[in-house]
Amino acid sequence: MRVAPIVALGLLCMALVALLLASTSPASGVTGRPSADRWLDRVSGEFAGTRASADGPCSAYPFEVRLAGRVVACTHGPDPIPDDVRAAGRIGLDDLRARTAEPIGTNVAAGTAPIECIGTGTSGLRVVAIYAHPESSPSRYAEVAPMIRSWIGEIDDVFDLSAAQTGGSRHVRWSHDAACQPNVAELTLSDTAVYGSETTGQLDAMLDELITAGYGRTDRRYLVWVDASSFDTGICGVALNTWDESPGQTNIHNGVPEAGIGLFGRIDFDCWGRPAPEDLVEAHELMHTLGAVQPHAPYSSSVVYDDGSFDFYGHCIDEHDTMCYPDGTPKDMIDRCPESQERLFDCGHDTYFSTDPPNGSYLAKHWNPAMNAFLVRNDPIAGFIDVGTAFSADIAWLAASGITTGCSTDLERFCPNDPVTRGQMASFLARALDLPGSPTDYFTDDETSVHEFDINRLAAAGITTGCGGTAYCPNATIKRGEMAAFLDRAFGLAPSSVDYFTDDEASIFEISINRVAAAGITTGCTPTTYCPTATVTRGQMAAFLHRALTD
Repeated sequence: MRVAPIVALGLLCMALVALLLASTSPASGVTGRPSADRWLDRVSGEFAGTRASADGPCSAYPFEVRLAGRVVACTHGPDPIPDDVRAAGRIGLDDLRARTAEPIGTNVAAGTAPIECIGTGTSGLRVVAIYAHPESSPSRYAEVAPMIRSWIGEIDDVFDLSAAQTGGSRHVRWSHDAACQPNVAELTLSDTAVYGSETTGQLDAMLDELITAGYGRTDRRYLVWVDASSFDTGICGVALNTWDESPGQTNIHNGVPEAGIGLFGRIDFDCWGRPAPEDLVEAHELMHTLGAVQPHAPYSSSVVYDDGSFDFYGHCIDEHDTMCYPDGTPKDMIDRCPESQERLFDCGHDTYFSTDPPNGSYLAKHWNPAMNAFLVRNDPIAGFIDVGTAFSADIAWLAASGITTGCSTDLERFCPNDPVTRGQMASFLARALDLPGSPTDYFTDDETSVHEFDINRLAAAGITTGCGGTAYCPNATIKRGEMAAFLDRAFGLAPSSVDYFTDDEASIFEISINRVAAAGITTGCTPTTYCPTATVTRGQMAAFLHRALTD
């Protein structure tokens, strides 16, 4: 029978990994497969899911998701309602508002954007937040959306604080607006998609309606807050997942087009925004869509049998950990982590999330969700994800001042190590000085340059006379000596009687070099040399301009 690409690829991975790992996996060696009914005892009787067929592509899972009768994804089923949520009973909006007041990190501080800004907020892979309500109930979007944005900040903190434990940083590539506020879409779902029916599984109908509404892209993950009581739907949280332990960027969970659909996680009302120190259900379900926890991983709750088959539970057995709990697995839980780890990922840094797995370890050789392309691997600077620490403050200032939007159309890269061209230099200075436009076209070689307008502004202001004759040479790279001359003319620097450097005696730019040194714009490339013929990088230019405009 034909199956969707997401499952077809998963089946191929199943066969390969089973052959490679069945005899060596920490989870292998279990005999006597339990009956399906016993295995599914952990699932709430209220959940209207489609049971996976024994010979289908999701046979290792309790449930499968179908579109037009075709299996397109698998799921371990709903995570049970936690004891503290069950004890609290049905809650209202006031109870939810109280849950927003206990963050574990810094992203949700009053008056700040709850997440890191990344590029345009819509380019590339993105996680999309959706508020959904059943058609039989009114929308409460206005009251709920601000809380969802706060919880999104908490989710981001869970990822970043977890990454910090292995010396890294991770931020979710959320869909956000220009002010770095997360976008929260609004959607009405049918009662069948929310509560299920005798003939249709909840997730089958929900996926169909998400795709119909435009939320089925492979380069998206969807996190859906469903405004219906967990006690009525049988769902605390649930997510679509599949099995793919292959390493690298072609893994199904990485948003590859072959996957066929955009995976989603769902959280129902009573489980929204659980406060610290409890695990955050939203972070748990999002992590499922990113590929945790794979069956052969150390401390996985899944059960692998001697014949290479397995039952997929999708969690881990080492408390305390956001992805670990007694999920019905026949394995015993172990206590190897402190309670302070409860809200974070992978307390042992060896099962499903590490930014620096040891050579030869499971995560070094197999799928590691910490390497998922839906996550940014360093702290973004002004929305740029390629900036290190050397010029981060200067680049942030440059972007905040409107002097740069980076080097890429998606606004995600500044290219700090790239050389500055003469055309770019014109744009930097024209924006920094807010120069007026010019009706005169001064040069003949910049007609196809995106910087032509700024080049003419610079010429009209007397800051440049070009590179010779009627040419400006917009694509030529700027040398440190030329850069000094540009800054000297642009800012009208005062003369200097001091000769600061020993290597610029033969340079035609020596006077300007001494002026920028006297103004505190440069200290040279060493204490006694300036390196006038060295190329200027974009990061260095950010530092020069920052000093020139703020000192």
